[in-house]
Amino acid sequence: MKNKLEITIEYDGCVSDPIYKVEDAYTLYMRTRDKRVAERCYKDLKLEYQREKENASKV
Repeated sequence: MKNKLEITIEYDGCVSDPIYKVEDAYTLYMRTRDKRVAERCYKDLKLEYQREKENASKV
């Protein structure tokens, strides 16, 4: 199973606004009702993943 970072959308039964979750296979990083905040978190985490991958390949 690949550890893939993704944004998932969840709907609360009481409130019509969606809840955006930024998560991978093992960790929930954020739950928010603001799509822009979720997208920013996703982008920042993707960049961090990429830097870690590049650093690991140098070792």
